[in-house]
Amino acid sequence: MEGTQGRKINELHLWHGLENSTVMLAGLLRQHQNFKETPHLELRGTKKMDHMSPRLRAFLSEPIGEKDVVWVDGISHELAINLVTKGFNKAYTLLGQFLLMHKNEAEFQRWLICCCGATECEAQESSNCLKEWCSCFL
Repeated sequence: MEGTQGRKINELHLWHGLENSTVMLAGLLRQHQNFKETPHLELRGTKKMDHMSPRLRAFLSEPIGEKDVVWVDGISHELAINLVTKGFNKAYTLLGQFLLMHKNEAEFQRWLICCCGATECEAQESSNCLKEWCSCFL
């Protein structure tokens, strides 16, 4: 009996945590959608900023700091929820996974698709974003 109650309490805590993550992500997505384009910048090691998406340009414009995972170019709302539930709530944790894979884009993309439910396009955009960030800041 105690095991069943304990499991129900753990499931309730897990659900509450997921609910809080979803609320947090919804707020971040609203903030991110209101993002204004940054002025033209030329960063070391990157292609011309003119040819980058506004999200990629914003991500590359400063150190990663405490940015949430939703700031990584290519990460959709659904993928962000999947990543948060797997413990990848910050951009630096996703960058850490990319670095653990020795910046191997193909391996990282397979991991995102197979383990996190990313589309091929999301996986390509996010691996490119992290690769570009590394070339700017590492």
